[in-house]
Amino acid sequence: MSIGVYPLRRFWLLAFMLSALAACSSVVPDSPEACKFDKVTELPVRIDRFRHPTVTVEIDGKPLNLLLDTGSNSTIIFESALDRTGLRKDLRYHGVASGAGGLTALDAVRADVLKLGDITLRDEILAVAPFNLTQPGGDAIDGLLGFSTIGKYDIDLDLPHHRMTLYRARFCPNGRPPWDDAGRLVQRASTAPFDGRPYAPIAINGHTQLGLLDTGATSMFIARPAALASGVAEAEMAADQKLTISGASTAKVETIVHRFESLNFLGLAIEHPTLGVLPPGSSAAVVIGMPILASHRVWIPVQGRKIHVSLPMKPD
Repeated sequence: MSIGVYPLRRFWLLAFMLSALAACSSVVPDSPEACKFDKVTELPVRIDRFRHPTVTVEIDGKPLNLLLDTGSNSTIIFESALDRTGLRKDLRYHGVASGAGGLTALDAVRADVLKLGDITLRDEILAVAPFNLTQPGGDAIDGLLGFSTIGKYDIDLDLPHHRMTLYRARFCPNGRPPWDDAGRLVQRASTAPFDGRPYAPIAINGHTQLGLLDTGATSMFIARPAALASGVAEAEMAADQKLTISGASTAKVETIVHRFESLNFLGLAIEHPTLGVLPPGSSAAVVIGMPILASHRVWIPVQGRKIHVSLPMKPD
């Protein structure tokens, strides 16, 4: 799910990176000392039949099942889960979720302790949203695990093997991931928003667009302006099948489904792919969702503007 949450704790990413830089000020960038791996925790990732990747997080002693969402820059608890946690809203903090469904005002809660595997975080401010992503027959989803929590670490996202490993942030802008097959190196495009979320180029009908790697998206999507830029005419889309989907709000989003001529993601070529076409105002030109990410391993470091994406792998 592609969500931009405008911050409860202002500029959390910038503040974290500045503190990380200060801590590494005596370390030479890309030196052996700066580039060593310090594993913090490894988490199992469950993927249900709707392609929802979820992890268990403990908040104030209560286990919650959160959707692992690299498209959300904040961790969010759904209102339906508040009663089980005993958390109370903190009226001093507010936020806004911006996504395909428009803008949604968010409340906030303060968690004394948030446990993510072997990681213990204290005094965490979490957004609260009136969303409900649980589907009949799917895993219960209590919220979203976003970059305000996992973005403090270098991330080894290995969905083909149903796991995510977090490492202490390295001062190693040109470093490689902790796997033998480094796959494809992706340099952040100069137009990529610096919001901590991972972006990579993707070609639709031979036209390169900027794609958001979004584990919260169970399908692939393209914004309408990007679809037009790829050579699709308005008249073609007018004849496409219409669908209503849930976005980052309580409102439903009307979209269409269009069959494009081609898709190429870092050498992975797909002929005649079907993508949902989102209305103007979407936060990314293309949303690269679970149909692709479920078969790729991704390394997302805090430092630098480079990520690694593995060659396609057969999921377990």
